[in-house]
Amino acid sequence: MDNLLLFAQSFFYLFIIMDPLASIPVFLSLTKNNEQNEMKKIATNAVIIAGIIAFAFLLIGPTLLDLTRVTLTDLKIVGGIILVLLGLESVLGFDFSTKD
Repeated sequence: MDNLLLFAQSFFYLFIIMDPLASIPVFLSLTKNNEQNEMKKIATNAVIIAGIIAFAFLLIGPTLLDLTRVTLTDLKIVGGIILVLLGLESVLGFDFSTKD
């Protein structure tokens, strides 16, 4: 039962992070001039490539973090700072992404 719960939780987190539903309009706009079978081939290739990249990060990620001496706490802090900046950008109308 614990394994099933862990799998469901991991699947949910990955689903939220990868956000496949938000990718549908982008995919459709990029492939609007393609045939139906070409669209299926492109989608299949995209899923395979994304899976390979995710699996590579699963294997290489901890080693990469150890080599760069980055901890999970560091990533949480940076993620929080990014969320604060995005929130300020959204609420106050600041634009942190442009250079003057």
